[in-house]
Amino acid sequence: MKKSILCLSVLAATFTLSTGISAFAGQWEQDSNGWYYVQDDGSLIYGRAFTDPADGSEYFMDPDGYMMTETRVNGFWYGPDGRRQDKTEAEIAAEIAREQRLAARPSPAKEQAAAKQAAQTAKTSKIAVSTTRLAYQAEMKALMDVVFLDTRSKVKNNTAIKGSTTEDNIEVSYRFNVDGRGTAISCSLWKMSNPENSRYKPEALELSYNRDILSDANEVSVFNSAFNRLLTAALGENKSKAIYERCLAEEIGTGGSFEESGVSDTGNSYELTYRNNMATIKITCSEIDPNAAETSEEETAAEEVVPETTSEQPTSSVIVAGQGALSAASEAGDSTTSDTASDNSESVANDEAEATA
Repeated sequence: MKKSILCLSVLAATFTLSTGISAFAGQWEQDSNGWYYVQDDGSLIYGRAFTDPADGSEYFMDPDGYMMTETRVNGFWYGPDGRRQDKTEAEIAAEIAREQRLAARPSPAKEQAAAKQAAQTAKTSKIAVSTTRLAYQAEMKALMDVVFLDTRSKVKNNTAIKGSTTEDNIEVSYRFNVDGRGTAISCSLWKMSNPENSRYKPEALELSYNRDILSDANEVSVFNSAFNRLLTAALGENKSKAIYERCLAEEIGTGGSFEESGVSDTGNSYELTYRNNMATIKITCSEIDPNAAETSEEETAAEEVVPETTSEQPTSSVIVAGQGALSAASEAGDSTTSDTASDNSESVANDEAEATA
């Protein structure tokens, strides 16, 4: 008798447990907007990823609680049945490479500090070696100060030649004018780096030299030297030597002209125009930071892998209410379970005192 009662009790408990699971387990339901999941407490899931306990598949529910399909969220692709598809190794590698590259980017404060240090180094090397606009201009500003002050000391007894400098938020410009004849040499840094600004210029520096207006051998010698020093600072020793020799070649003569483009010793691009003994060089920085973490060949290849984004795989991660509703209830059971580059603390007057000393 006791044995029979025990058996009946076990059966009753089993029946109660099974009915409890059936009564409170979550389930998929569908209306005109799409599929949604009703949890065992009767609540829905809104705006987040959800793992179906029935089959372990992950889905993503929109802000209104509907299952999203055929869309990419947080880098993951959710297919036509709503299930999340795992990222490929190439996609994972590309994400890691991007994160490393972003982490290696210096903050604005660090960029300013690095530019200032580069300017100090350039005074010794006499060459601007940076490839980013801010640091390159800081180097050139320091070198322009030195060349300008030295040149002015050499022509101070020539009252016809006047040196001038201007600086604002747009540009830094150094020039020597000859009374009644024009500008012998000018060197300008274009600070504005935002292409959307109306006064933006893509080049970081523009250097011009017009030796045709010089009247005597002393003037020619002084400004040839200044032009050569600025050219070396801007392009490096190798590239500047070739350009200097070509621009000052006597066989060109008055009326001769040519154009040339290329890259500096450190990789910045330049455009040279020569007409009637006047040379104009415009230099554009390559915007490659040599101090940033280098991207390996594998990372580069991984970044070039673009996930398929056909009409069936839009890349938008915008969450829309009821997005991607499935058509049949059976699918729920089977398938849906700068601005400035210069160091303003170093004035030309201070540099002049230093040069004089």
